[in-house]
Amino acid sequence: MSGPAVRPGGATHLEPSARARQAADLGERLVAAWGSWGPTMTRNARRVAFVSDRHGTPEVFVQDVVVGDEAPEPVRIRLSDDPVIRVTWSSDGEWLAMAIATDGGVKQQVWVVRPDGTDAAQIAGSRYQHAELGPWSRSGHRVVITLPSTEADQPARSYLVDPVSGDRDDLAVGELIHILDLSVEERLVVLRDGQRGHEFVVVVDRLTDESHALLADSPDGSAEIAFLRPAPASETSPLVAYVATEAGLPRRGLVAQPV
Repeated sequence: MSGPAVRPGGATHLEPSARARQAADLGERLVAAWGSWGPTMTRNARRVAFVSDRHGTPEVFVQDVVVGDEAPEPVRIRLSDDPVIRVTWSSDGEWLAMAIATDGGVKQQVWVVRPDGTDAAQIAGSRYQHAELGPWSRSGHRVVITLPSTEADQPARSYLVDPVSGDRDDLAVGELIHILDLSVEERLVVLRDGQRGHEFVVVVDRLTDESHALLADSPDGSAEIAFLRPAPASETSPLVAYVATEAGLPRRGLVAQPV
């Protein structure tokens, strides 16, 4: 039986056909490789949902969190042939919300579904209308969607949507708004507006229509993450807004501002 030729000094010389087979095998392994990303957990950290392309197209999987033992197989939740961009778990653990790329393009739909795959419903977006998935309310009963402007004189609009009834309540209106968080009672809204890289982030009081800026008046950065939480006992304000931003900083950092 013949084998690979050995060069002086012990180096192995592969014939061209052997090198081609090795390259083909590597290509097959790379094509078959898959990943998982974008995890979101229930409040009690006992279940996790995530996006994975293990079957070729990014889809949502749900898995129990097991410590000190072998993890169970994740449950696949298949809604359509379109790839899933993002999944978020409701605060009460009763629903998952998903952003799905329509036909794999830039426009997105928003779907809601129970963690066992039942009661799936498309609540926003289509082939002709982009919809942005926002945060769940802190109570977990409603989820934010934003419909960007489609006409020059038409603003973007954000709504709170009930996943059971599909009812929408007006939340905010603006040119390029993105809802980042809501207070527990849904009175205060943290939103981002403006062109990317020159955005401003504000807390808006829905009752009085007053706003409180969280970044500099002329920001030179952006903020994709911001949330409201109860203030520490040392603060006189009831809430603190935490913003991840590079505005006014040498690199992205976490900024805390009393509200």
